[in-house]
Amino acid sequence: MTTVARALVLVGVARTGGRFPELPAVPGAVAAVRAWATEQGVPDDLVLTFTDDDGTPVTSGAVLAGVRALVDRGDVDQLVVYFSGHGINTGNAEFWLLTGAPEDGSQAVNVSLTSWFAERLPVRHVVLVSDACRTAATTVQELSVQGVALVPNLPPRAPAAAVDVFYACALGDPAYEVKDPTASGAAYQALFTSALVGALRGDHPALVTPGPVADGDRAAGGVAGSARFGLVQPWPLKRALPGLVAERLTAAHAPLDLAQTPDARLSSDPVDAWLSRLEPWPVAPAAAETPGTDAPAERTAAPDDAAAPGAPPEAGAALADPDRTAREPAPAARTAAAEAADRLVLGLAVGLAAGAGGLPASAVGSTAAPSGAPAAPPSPARPPGPATAAPAVPAPIPAPDLEVAPLPAAPRPGGPVVVVQGDRALDVVPVSPTAVVVTFASGGCAVLPTLPGRVTLATVEHGRLVDCALPRTPGADAVPPPGADGAVARRALAAAWSRFGLRPDDDEDDDEHAGPPGPRDPADDPARAARRAVAVDADPLAALYRAWELHDRGRRAAIADLAEAGFPGARLFDVVLLASGPDPGRDDRPVDWAGLLTPVPLLSRGWPLLAAAPPGVQDRALSFPARLPSHWTLFAAENADRVAEVAAAAPAPDPPHPEEEP
Repeated sequence: MTTVARALVLVGVARTGGRFPELPAVPGAVAAVRAWATEQGVPDDLVLTFTDDDGTPVTSGAVLAGVRALVDRGDVDQLVVYFSGHGINTGNAEFWLLTGAPEDGSQAVNVSLTSWFAERLPVRHVVLVSDACRTAATTVQELSVQGVALVPNLPPRAPAAAVDVFYACALGDPAYEVKDPTASGAAYQALFTSALVGALRGDHPALVTPGPVADGDRAAGGVAGSARFGLVQPWPLKRALPGLVAERLTAAHAPLDLAQTPDARLSSDPVDAWLSRLEPWPVAPAAAETPGTDAPAERTAAPDDAAAPGAPPEAGAALADPDRTAREPAPAARTAAAEAADRLVLGLAVGLAAGAGGLPASAVGSTAAPSGAPAAPPSPARPPGPATAAPAVPAPIPAPDLEVAPLPAAPRPGGPVVVVQGDRALDVVPVSPTAVVVTFASGGCAVLPTLPGRVTLATVEHGRLVDCALPRTPGADAVPPPGADGAVARRALAAAWSRFGLRPDDDEDDDEHAGPPGPRDPADDPARAARRAVAVDADPLAALYRAWELHDRGRRAAIADLAEAGFPGARLFDVVLLASGPDPGRDDRPVDWAGLLTPVPLLSRGWPLLAAAPPGVQDRALSFPARLPSHWTLFAAENADRVAEVAAAAPAPDPPHPEEEP
């Protein structure tokens, strides 16, 4: 546990453009984090604040310049970037909206790109804190936002910085403002920030790790654990925040169908990394309290019982920002609770594993919710109460009939075969030896990969492309390889977790619930490597989900291994894109961009990271028409001809790089 020089960049934007109303809790949220930084002894010149309190616009250029100034000092070991304001997501990629957004795309912060570029900073630990909604973009204007990074795009360096990202809520959910009972008037506080700051200040001793006892203190009678200071560390904080926020919601008598479940993506060292140093710290508290016992603020009105637009609030009711409640019929609240997520993904895995032998329509499971119900994980359980029996894993819901989409002409032997689950294909147009453009009856079209001897199996739910697989053509293998059924089930789990922005916790990956990852990479285990080889053989697109899992963990070297020549990942756009990211020593690795199965990212979350691709690849990808909201890349059906034209066009060669002067 070493002392670090810390710097903070605090960004608060209460007013932005488009459909978004003013957020009254933003100034107080920024002030609370600023006060905590002062308590931590962070010098004033290492805390930069950008807010629109006085009507001055907050611009990406000003914030970027501030971050660069801090980085250029050369003495910052930990950089915290905090944002409070409006946020949206498109294809699992987050965007923070500054004053000029969404009209000005350069005034939206691309959080994915920011966290990626942050790995190149000459800083050991970068922390991004997002107290913003993660609801889906709802307009063409919002879907077209590309955003910019809030940190400089520096050349690769070694070692890469550890980057932790804390989110106020789960993917697709809003973040709530609540009435502050301790303040007079109509004062509001941001629910997540208030819980976070309380934890960082040491309000919950169970979250504090005692620092080591110095030799001199031990000689003077100190005992192990009787530290003079305590540390709040990222991994315990991640696990505690959902409970802290949930208890506030429960005590505020929030409707059971509303929830806010914080999430985090951590790549920092679980032993050495810390966020808050509490000094002095009491000697080994005798009874640590249960995290999350703060009295909550008064809860805002739920969307169902909210007043009509323009109507005054009822007495005693606090109106939430319309963006931080559901402005449209939203999916059920997401949560990281294991029981709720397991019911979803296990049902999918059982169904897909049953249909792995030949893809019969009657055997393939579906996650589609009954008519009228949102296709999402169930609402989370409230904080721990009386023990209840674990719910049984439900039987998979029968899927809609599968349809083999007809090709415009009789396919040649060994030609592509496209199967659609949950929808009907109107047209299939081959655009290259390894890709087809499929137009769906629900109003979308997509560029999907094809391979000889494999079926392109697309899954559509509620008009959105949620998965695509490349299983072997039925009957191609008389005897499936050992472990094939298990590989299909694991791939189904990965697909379901990916769809809802979660991370799988199984025996093949670091188990966050059992403990943080150790220094040993699970990929070094020969047995696990063999299982992954079977998974990729069962479906090459398993490498796609694996690459995104590794990306969320910050394990760049393992992604690069997936993209090595001769491996299935070397032909997948997303895998090559992620392997071309900020990994020192890998940027000069030759990449055959022209030999990829598709010319666009397969998952929508790959589009915001196109900055890592060569200019020619970027230009071609960005020449496609606007995308629709979808987990997998999806375009409007009316643009199918344009999509096919761009996909079939030969990629433009990249200009030669100028030779460096001696």
